[in-house]
Amino acid sequence: MADSLSIADLHHVIQVLMGWEDDHLHRFRIHGRDYGVARIGGPIFAPDAAAVPLSRFAFRPSERFLYEYDFRAGWQIEVRVERVISVAPGVGHRIPICAGGRGASPPDNCGGPRLYTAQSRDALGWPMADDVDAVVAVLRRVADGDDTVLDDPVERSDFEWVA
Repeated sequence: MADSLSIADLHHVIQVLMGWEDDHLHRFRIHGRDYGVARIGGPIFAPDAAAVPLSRFAFRPSERFLYEYDFRAGWQIEVRVERVISVAPGVGHRIPICAGGRGASPPDNCGGPRLYTAQSRDALGWPMADDVDAVVAVLRRVADGDDTVLDDPVERSDFEWVA
């Protein structure tokens, strides 16, 4: 039953949405208390998140709580209740729904928010601009009728992607 979805179930939903592998410790901080699934080397939670249904919290719209994942990397996701619906379409029970998000999720094991941000910034920096300039130069020559550039391995190597 959807009304019995637990905090542990929500953890699995977030893992699927983020495309993560569930390789790290995690916890939720809800109403000032920590919840999670105990793992070797990690904190002990009482009660276990698998035994705590989300319905216990009677969340209201705009209420927020924290999900932390990979404590070393420091991922913190604020979960916000957009609205509470009594009946989901086609279902007679409440269920969690992801109502939004922008862009691709950071990959699991990428080092955390700071390293991911730095890597993303570097990927869009000057080296990428140089690559774009090389491709544009070749495309201009081809557009102007000079397709010899496509036969020149030295020129072509500037813009070919190697798998």
